[in-house]
Amino acid sequence: MFKPPSLPSIEPIPKTFRMRRRGGVNAAMLITMICLLGIVLPSGADGRSSQARQLQEADGGNVWAESQEASAVSPTMFAEFFLPYIAQLTNRFGLVYYGCCEALHDRWELIRKAIPNLRSVSISHWSDKRKMAEMLGRNYIFSRKPTPFYISGDMLDWDLLKADASATLDAARDLNLEFILRDVYTINGDRPRLKRWVEMVRGSING
Repeated sequence: MFKPPSLPSIEPIPKTFRMRRRGGVNAAMLITMICLLGIVLPSGADGRSSQARQLQEADGGNVWAESQEASAVSPTMFAEFFLPYIAQLTNRFGLVYYGCCEALHDRWELIRKAIPNLRSVSISHWSDKRKMAEMLGRNYIFSRKPTPFYISGDMLDWDLLKADASATLDAARDLNLEFILRDVYTINGDRPRLKRWVEMVRGSING
């Protein structure tokens, strides 16, 4: 089994902080650099890398981590070459929000066992929603990220948006569910469509 090199020696951040919807540290880029290059960037005058200082000075004690850069490798390779680094880093924080656009249903059990302080999990278009709902249960937040393409630019499609929300509710209505609409790069100046989407999703939840 591949053993990752030791990370900078810093005091662990207490694990007693509560998860916050906003704030915390985005360690995704640091994790990616360590995983792909197998190194920690050069240290400063105080002997610590700038990334190490960022980890120690983290506001709120919570962290977001992801592994979409490793989505093309098998779960076995992910577990050997990526997950050990991610686990080492996230263990220094309070609670963890995990995932971005990658599918997680084929490697969830590996992630769950490696990161005990995990609390919220990204469910993207690429994840099998029903499988993830079964595996997460009510132990984690089912953080659903609807497909942004359906609401973006000239491709606005309300039927697809409603079907997407309905499919999510069918899979996870009774779980700790949240919707996060992100990666919407343009709405062609049509801001009312975002309000309509919120109203549509609320209607589906209450319907």
